[in-house]
Amino acid sequence: MWAKRIIRGIHRLLDELILLFCLNLMLLGGYALYDTAVIYHHASDETLLKYKPESNDAGPSLKELSEDAVAWLTIEGTTIDYPVMQGRDNMQYINQDPHGAFSLSGSIFLDCRNRPDFRDSYSLLYGHHMEGGHMFGALDAFLDESYFRKHRRGTLTAGGRKYQLELIAVMMTDVTETAVFEPGEGRLLRSLLKKSARIYLEPEWAGSDETRILGMSTCTDAMNEERLVVFGVLTEG
Repeated sequence: MWAKRIIRGIHRLLDELILLFCLNLMLLGGYALYDTAVIYHHASDETLLKYKPESNDAGPSLKELSEDAVAWLTIEGTTIDYPVMQGRDNMQYINQDPHGAFSLSGSIFLDCRNRPDFRDSYSLLYGHHMEGGHMFGALDAFLDESYFRKHRRGTLTAGGRKYQLELIAVMMTDVTETAVFEPGEGRLLRSLLKKSARIYLEPEWAGSDETRILGMSTCTDAMNEERLVVFGVLTEG
């Protein structure tokens, strides 16, 4: 008699533990879905578009978004249409949105060593590799040369100037490649692009000392040091 009661009690306890475990799994799954939705909301926050500089726009300026907002980047026909931030170091905007709030999707940001007016011969931008073509996850598509050739145009507005952007190269490289990841001087980079880029289309003015190169870098895998970098040249007008 007592043995049967003990066995029934053990079975009841096991049932309750299993139920509790399943409820915890459901809660964790629900939180994970919510967390993912929040991350991708930040990555595709269209409310930021009201700060996009337009020639006939009397609306909010970039500086009303943040004092750290230095530019706006658009690549035609893609999801890349974002403000560009520049922090006190290259860690500040990895997990911070343009409003200054914590966000795992972070922001598109300019290397802290670059001039915020993009007057350096080589300026470098960073952005997280987000699924669905958000942030710099959209750069994956440029590995296809046919896509690259059809989406080479864009604009960058910075310091009261509007630059035309023409994409010229796509490269897979390691974070230790100093010619890529030490922005400022672009001479070594030009030579590297001609020799090692997966795709390279040299514009007529690429040899000029006045050429300004823009790099856009994103990781390909959180567990390695390989980076996908798309390059373009900036011209005023």
